[in-house]
Amino acid sequence: AFASTAASIVAQVLTNIRRKEAENALRRSEEKYRLIFEKSPLGVLHFDEEGFITECNDRFVSIIGSSRDAIVGLNITKLKDKKLVNYANKVLAGDSVIYEGNYESVTADKVTPIRALFSPIIKNNSTVEGAIGIVEDRSDYLAKENLEKQVAVARESAKFKQNFLANMSHEIRTPLTGIMGLIEIMQKSDLSPEMQEYVKILKSSGENLTEIIDQVLDFSKIEAGKVELRPTVFKLESLFENARVLFDSLCYKKDLKFKIITEKNLPDTISADIKRLSQVINNMLSNAVKFTKKGSVTLKAGLIARQEDSDDIVIKIEVIDTGVGIPPEKQEKLFTPFAQIDEQDTRAYEGTGLGLSICKELVNMLGGEIGVYSKYKQGSTFWFTFTAKETKSETKAKKEKKKTVKSGSKKIKILFVEDKIVNQKVVKLMLQSMGHEVVLAKNGLEALELYKPGKFDVILMDIQMPVMDGVTATNELKKKDQKLPPVIGLSANAFEGDREKYMAKGLDEYLTKPVKEEDFVKILQKFNIV
Repeated sequence: AFASTAASIVAQVLTNIRRKEAENALRRSEEKYRLIFEKSPLGVLHFDEEGFITECNDRFVSIIGSSRDAIVGLNITKLKDKKLVNYANKVLAGDSVIYEGNYESVTADKVTPIRALFSPIIKNNSTVEGAIGIVEDRSDYLAKENLEKQVAVARESAKFKQNFLANMSHEIRTPLTGIMGLIEIMQKSDLSPEMQEYVKILKSSGENLTEIIDQVLDFSKIEAGKVELRPTVFKLESLFENARVLFDSLCYKKDLKFKIITEKNLPDTISADIKRLSQVINNMLSNAVKFTKKGSVTLKAGLIARQEDSDDIVIKIEVIDTGVGIPPEKQEKLFTPFAQIDEQDTRAYEGTGLGLSICKELVNMLGGEIGVYSKYKQGSTFWFTFTAKETKSETKAKKEKKKTVKSGSKKIKILFVEDKIVNQKVVKLMLQSMGHEVVLAKNGLEALELYKPGKFDVILMDIQMPVMDGVTATNELKKKDQKLPPVIGLSANAFEGDREKYMAKGLDEYLTKPVKEEDFVKILQKFNIV
């Protein structure tokens, strides 16, 4: 009897232990699923067989934009969205459904784009006792999708603008070649003083138009991120001498004093992008001369910082004038694209309003800052800083002595390949006026037929032509003659990298239309042809 009682007690204890373990396991399971339910990144809700919401997690509350107390007890079949109500009824009828659309909260002023999966809870006797819904907030996804669409549209728009500007530049530069070429030829003619003045006005207007085209292209290139710095080693003095050559005579004509002040702490040679530095300086000086009627224009430069552990230095350039000055309220707009100082209907000065905005972008690329100090009717000081590397060895610096451009006494024979009739006549006249012999080809295929080894000293090759383009013709000519004379590309394409692109395709040099006599002579000097 004792043994039986003891066995019964042991069995009862084991039963209690198993029950306790089962209860603990059930509690842990409930805690685990409760944790999953509450911490799910998706909203989860349960509604009963009549459509009343009995439970939901915090994420669902967040998506709906309300409180748990306000949501629990709502009947999902009574919502405003008839499509959602229809789906809810289908679920309560035993079907699983997927809903996608905007949920308009009935408890808060909020509309949320959602995607929801509803699945019925079915008993063994095939009756529906409610349903489970899993809801995803698609706001971030749709915002990202919309952003991607906007980026794609912006890229397509930028690409369209680049192509448009490239085509427009090409189409404008092509007739400009004829205009500027004829102007150069007319200047050499025996004209009366009155006619010389007319030609001078024509040349000034043509150069102004070319400058406007260049500024628009520069702005577009910078905006598209296609401008790259090309540092070279040069004497700092040459940067200022180039400015003197360009602006001394302009100031003299306006009875202005042009001064250059360089502080003693400046290094002799530096490594930086001299082309872009010159562009910024020339733009500032051009503005200073334009807006100054009397007094002076001064170019000042000094060293403001030197890194102890490297060759990096910071140089400050200032352009000081005694001109009209700028009112304080207009100074903030100076470096924004298309900004103008004077009112649109009363403008006294011409310009695109792009120069200083281009300068700002270039200075940023050069690792510096740009700004202005100005007092209305007292003058202005435009300044910028840039980072460069100080170079110790002068042997690395290029010789910057300006060569006098001469047409040269040597008569050379040129194969000129061009399809546009106006450009054929004008450039041929320009080359002949320089004393050279010109043989004309209307396209690349005709150039192949006309070319004979040893017959020509240089080939001037247009890029875009019918029948055969200039690049194809150049490569075919190189196959025909391994000792082919220099091929100089001629094109109205003036975007950043065009020169390098075409030279990489086989051309020896590249000229942008409208071509000037001095530019052509410089290239001939480069190849020691004249």
